[in-house]
Amino acid sequence: MNRASDPDGGVPPRCRAPFGGFRRRFTPSCDLPGSLDRATGDLERIGAVGRLTVEGWAPVGGARWLTGRLRACVRRGPIVKAGHARWGAAGRLVVVLCALVLGVAACADPVDGQARGAPVPVLSAGQSARQSLTDLAEAGVLHYQGTLINPDSKQITLDVNVTATGEAGGTIAVGGQQGSVEVVDGTLYVDAPAQFWSLLSGDPGDEAAAEDSRWVKLPSVTIGLAVGVALRPNRFADTLARKIDNTTADPLTGQPATTVHGLRAFEVGVGNGVVDLSAAAPHGVLHVTLPSGLDNARNVSLDVTDGSGAEASVYHDLSQRSTQLSAAVDTSIDIVQRSQNWGSCTAAACSVIVTFANGSSVATKVVVAGNWTGDGRPAGTCRAVVGPVAAGKTTNATCTDSSPQWQSFFTHAHSTPGQHPYEVDWTAEALAAPPNLHTLADEATAATSPATVDPKRKGTAYVYVIDYQDRTAHPKVWKYGVTNTADWQATATKQLAACRSVSRTSCMAALVSSAPNRPSADALVASLVAKTDGCPPGQWVDCAPTPSR
Repeated sequence: MNRASDPDGGVPPRCRAPFGGFRRRFTPSCDLPGSLDRATGDLERIGAVGRLTVEGWAPVGGARWLTGRLRACVRRGPIVKAGHARWGAAGRLVVVLCALVLGVAACADPVDGQARGAPVPVLSAGQSARQSLTDLAEAGVLHYQGTLINPDSKQITLDVNVTATGEAGGTIAVGGQQGSVEVVDGTLYVDAPAQFWSLLSGDPGDEAAAEDSRWVKLPSVTIGLAVGVALRPNRFADTLARKIDNTTADPLTGQPATTVHGLRAFEVGVGNGVVDLSAAAPHGVLHVTLPSGLDNARNVSLDVTDGSGAEASVYHDLSQRSTQLSAAVDTSIDIVQRSQNWGSCTAAACSVIVTFANGSSVATKVVVAGNWTGDGRPAGTCRAVVGPVAAGKTTNATCTDSSPQWQSFFTHAHSTPGQHPYEVDWTAEALAAPPNLHTLADEATAATSPATVDPKRKGTAYVYVIDYQDRTAHPKVWKYGVTNTADWQATATKQLAACRSVSRTSCMAALVSSAPNRPSADALVASLVAKTDGCPPGQWVDCAPTPSR
């Protein structure tokens, strides 16, 4: 910010604040439906007859389709048929009749004429981590708390919720100075006090005051990462999964132990970083440390919790706050000062006329805002918006203070002997193009409206279920999941080994429904989980414990 002691003195032809505008002080003198064709295990189709093999098991030689709705499989144990068990005379074999909608039973591999159970898989630490990251990717909302170092070597503190659709909201701090952060329609906005901007930019304070307590559109590099992209659940999980250390076959319990906010955890390497996984099944991600960084940030250290249970309120809050973004300024557009002059000043109002040029290559609206003082005390404010101003064009704006504070000052000044100086401290900055809020509003509504259960429905998000068999050969839910890809089978199939390692029985997956958007799919998952008798054993989303802080 530059200051002038009188209307005509020392006005530079170009006076630009580091945030993109310019600023001058002007002082005058003185339920689960489905069918087998929608179900999948980690399955292998053999020949034209459509024989299916559940992951980890080989087909029994004599197994046949019974009626088109049931299948018999042979394995050791009591004979179970139609819910009743009895001991057989020949080798204590079990015939398990599997309902078509529930998929294919797990069968043993006959060796030397006798049926023997296939070994239950023991997951390596890397495999356990990949399952945990699959769960992470399916969160409707992730809550992050922690720090990172931006490209200007400033430590940034984040406390944000990031949705599966890429919106984000929360707080951001530098040097103890905190502001609000929002990501809407792919754009980052920050509203923070002048001290925040001063610390972030290294400005002593006068220029940073131009952005005091107003929404500012920022490039993501200012923070060091694109919050709505890099921390979006599926993107963050994929980034970590590509860095998992696969060199050891040791199980998760063989990894270094630690504690994260009171929860016991194991450390798994991701590149030169570490992911802390809960020691308790289903081993959710608790903390991530990435010294080499993420995007343009380094020394990233973030606590991670599932915020899906509050997804509807997160979308609602984002939608409500985003209405303020229509007044956000764009720091990347250059507004060039030309001149300043007093307008009319009377008992009713006082104005300043500011002339400026659009120094950028795009047309933009420009907002002129002023803070007035009289006798050293606040005397009102003014605000004027002009444009769009074409690229390279010059125009002016008249900013008028007609507040009661000005009128009171004017009356006092004309009734009290002596000098009564007054001044206006003004800025001229480009207004950011307003974000498209329609999608966010629709998402906020959808988050409160679970999709209906209809496997035949066509949508953009897919809800599936993975089942296992209990000891009575009845199906039980291991987890519900959601994916944005139509190939939900691929997402579900790669999790069957993890299901079998926990349940020690056969596991299979089926499509529950598709949804028109991700929030309504998340809401369906939440409603299904709520209807189960306690959290399913493989469920992290909507079931993860919250660490104490």
